[in-house]
Amino acid sequence: MPVTQVTNGLHWARTRLRACVLERLRELTVDDDEFCAEARALLGVDSK
Repeated sequence: MPVTQVTNGLHWARTRLRACVLERLRELTVDDDEFCAEARALLGVDSK
């Protein structure tokens, strides 16, 4: 398996994991402020 294929697969997996975490986090938080704070704490991202 070429290195580029491994790199691309890892990028896809990280992107998908982040999307799943953010989706679940959206379901568990009460409002946008809490969602943003939790996303920042867990993933280091600002997501609105």
